[in-house]
Amino acid sequence: GTEPEQESALDGNPDAEFSSAKKLDEIIEGLEAHEIDPDTTDHTEVAMELRETKNTEEVLKLASERLYKLNARNLADALYQAARHSKRDAYQKEQLKNDRRYKMMKRTLLSQVSHLTGRHASRWLWVMATLYDVPDDRLLLALCRQMTYQCQYMHLSDFANALWSLSKIRVHPGNKVLDAFAQNILHSEKETQIRHCVQLLYAYASLEIRVPPPLLDFLLKSITTQLWTRQRFANQDLSLLMWALGAMFNNDSLRNNPALPSCLNAVNGAALRTDYPFKPKELINFMWGFSRLRIRPATQLLRECCVHADRVLPDLNAQQLASLLYTYRELSVDMGASFLSRIDDAVLSNLDSCDPVVLAGMLRSYIVLERERSSEEKVLRGITKQIAASLEDFDQESLAGTLTAYAHFDVCGRFDAPRELVREIAHLLTLANPQSLSEVNLVRMSFISISATHLNWPVEFPEELMEATKGYPYGKAAGRASGYLDEVTDAMTALGLQFDRDVQSSDGRFKFDIVLDRGSDGQLPIMFFTTRSFFFSMDPQETKPRLTGRNKALLKLLDAYGHEYVMIPAFDWKALYTMEERANYLSSKLETHGVFAQYTPTAGEHKKDG
Repeated sequence: GTEPEQESALDGNPDAEFSSAKKLDEIIEGLEAHEIDPDTTDHTEVAMELRETKNTEEVLKLASERLYKLNARNLADALYQAARHSKRDAYQKEQLKNDRRYKMMKRTLLSQVSHLTGRHASRWLWVMATLYDVPDDRLLLALCRQMTYQCQYMHLSDFANALWSLSKIRVHPGNKVLDAFAQNILHSEKETQIRHCVQLLYAYASLEIRVPPPLLDFLLKSITTQLWTRQRFANQDLSLLMWALGAMFNNDSLRNNPALPSCLNAVNGAALRTDYPFKPKELINFMWGFSRLRIRPATQLLRECCVHADRVLPDLNAQQLASLLYTYRELSVDMGASFLSRIDDAVLSNLDSCDPVVLAGMLRSYIVLERERSSEEKVLRGITKQIAASLEDFDQESLAGTLTAYAHFDVCGRFDAPRELVREIAHLLTLANPQSLSEVNLVRMSFISISATHLNWPVEFPEELMEATKGYPYGKAAGRASGYLDEVTDAMTALGLQFDRDVQSSDGRFKFDIVLDRGSDGQLPIMFFTTRSFFFSMDPQETKPRLTGRNKALLKLLDAYGHEYVMIPAFDWKALYTMEERANYLSSKLETHGVFAQYTPTAGEHKKDG
């Protein structure tokens, strides 16, 4: 006779546990009630066998044969290995999600979820994010809370896996979880790896969470050390790192962190040592990060990136092309006419797949990327045609940005936007609630309303909207330069000059830091540009920074409206220490505008400077 067949682990409905909302609620409630009992049974032999598997099928076969012998940790490891083998192939991932053995493992693990350790909970989170297979967002948050009670046993890779997974699924873990993770990361004694540090920065940036300054300092220093001490790095890590730093640029703790310049220098060196070229997406993210930080890569690296961008141009999609244009605009990259022509062709061939944000961004980038009139008109007409076709999908931000760009082009005499399109965009903007407009859009609306009068545009804005835009002139002062402005006004006083501060131009379009009274010759506005804001891109191998694209556009407008102006960059001003140096520097700047003043030291002033 034969032995009776044993009941298969795969009998029954593998989706039974997941189809029962009540059962899932009970499991989540149990986790939230802190019913956590990590299984510490040693199954080293099974874990080693799982690590030695070469493909997804081997993992599924091994796990299904021993399903009743596997504990929660083994099941999490099995799912983790199966997802790792198939993560790079969308078809394999879909097959895995629909596999009966995978569903059974998932069902069994869910029934044992309270026995997971912190490390294995993070691995299951990673599986759910990689396969986009999430039973319930509440389960993710319950797992995160479970992990906070075991943080001291977790490694940096576990924290990185958990937060990266949440960022991919777009679920905020809550401040309690983040605080617990941050404290334990700082006290982690295990050796850090650059990939895990980058994943943490990426997760914080993607979820738009402010990184605690001590943690940010720790991650930047760890990344810098590894970039200098190791010879080779994955291009993906460098690309994600620059994307994360660029996305977090509005974070003051990042901009002011003394470890940031050293980290960027290390990135420059590591990128020049890579053996393989960046993939198109990696290249775009890498350069975009530098452009957001307003810091130019090393000259050799920038040259290599531009050459490589030219090669991959046909492979870029619409969003990547918009990012490339933004990068060249903000870093003031010098492009030849032939390269610009190829970019134009690529843009025109991808217009059908552009969403409103991409279209508005491209249009604003072309304000700065000037060249031959006929070539410019061709691409601008193509973008305008696509904007008109998809106008109903535009949000307030895109509408205001688009109309501002058209005003730029029209004022500078470079492109006349169709008046019917201008009227339609303006009408859609009038429907917006003034209370819901961001400060950026209020500035844009202020400029649009005044420029419309100057250009005789057929648009009218309601009084309520115009009232909301008061105090938001286009090109207003930097704001962060107030300390330097006090020093500038002291120097002007020492030169015996008459002036006013924070003055709005007579036409209401612009706001200037200082306006000098020249008597019968009228007024001369002085604009103070600071390197710590959106005004200059820094190049470590050049003596002086370059103006970014948005400020080139601002100066073009000032010229078009006939305004004279004096620029005093902060990087120049900070190099002057005595009142005499500052006054003489200011005097030389004003001489080019026909203002002559001489500095005469007062009694006791030399002692003060000393």
